[in-house]
Amino acid sequence: VTLTLNGWSRNKNASTSGDWSLEVPRTVLSALPAGPVQFLARSVDLAGNESPAASRNVTVISTN
Repeated sequence: VTLTLNGWSRNKNASTSGDWSLEVPRTVLSALPAGPVQFLARSVDLAGNESPAASRNVTVISTN
């Protein structure tokens, strides 16, 4: 699985049941602009087939 957020990307292997988790560093989160932000996740199987991106939109509210 590849997670992309505001230009930052990381890869993570999923478990055999398809579960995965990934920590996003505080520096990446604190650099997000206020307002709508989109997370994208893609997966690639062992044969190299890539899934379409799944996206989730969140709204960042600045507390500064």
